[in-house]
Amino acid sequence: LGTHGPNEEAPEHAVLIAMGEEVLPILTDLFPGRLWFNRWEPHVQPPRGRSVSALCRVFVAFGDAAAPYMAELLKSDDPEIRYYATLVAAELPHPSVIEPLAAALLDDDQGVSRGALYALEVFHEQEGVEGLKESLRALAVASDSDQRSRLLAIRALAVLRDEGCVEVLIPILSAHSVLGEAAWRVLRMLTAQDFGAAEADWSAWFSANRDRARVEWLIDSLDHEEPEIRAIASRDLARASAQDYGYRVNMPADQRRAIQERYRLWWSAQDEPKG
Repeated sequence: LGTHGPNEEAPEHAVLIAMGEEVLPILTDLFPGRLWFNRWEPHVQPPRGRSVSALCRVFVAFGDAAAPYMAELLKSDDPEIRYYATLVAAELPHPSVIEPLAAALLDDDQGVSRGALYALEVFHEQEGVEGLKESLRALAVASDSDQRSRLLAIRALAVLRDEGCVEVLIPILSAHSVLGEAAWRVLRMLTAQDFGAAEADWSAWFSANRDRARVEWLIDSLDHEEPEIRAIASRDLARASAQDYGYRVNMPADQRRAIQERYRLWWSAQDEPKG
């Protein structure tokens, strides 16, 4: 496994997979193997887990069967192992990985913490993630917790696209610290609205819209007066619908509204009972 580069298909991969899950405990002991990526070297963003090493690529290829082993690696005493495990875990969305990833969010190693945050982005619709969201909401407002933990909880709620945290975050806006700014940024991203630090305005908007789906909030904001808000809405709508209908943030208002109507039609079709 150590003799092949990241762009080569090693024949050993197929052999190991053919041998079955019995090889996974052995691979776990050898994790992460000979690295193709060194986290201490300058990089814009980390690679996908399959591009960390040949051994990591085998873990990804095993899919769900590898998830319990990755869950254990996320609890390792070695921060290097924990870090590379977060990258592989991002490619193994499985309920068994959620709890150790949540713990890794608060890791003393900044790289492990960031890796866990990055990994959780693929888990926002995963079975078992609702319990994690509830725990993160509680931590976000826990005045007896340290600021770093509360910040990480707020950021994780954004990554998980947790519209349920909107009401929880509004009171944090008045905090005269980075917590208040973080709450504002997350509210802005989740709702595709911007009322600054005005808690009353946020509360009024949420009261009027709380029973609507987040997709509807996003569709409304395709014609928002602020280009940055329109960009937030269009990005997440394109992700949710797997299409963008040619929407561009700076296109003329009449064209934006025409695409807005197309999204409304798409959403109404999703909402219809399937017969």
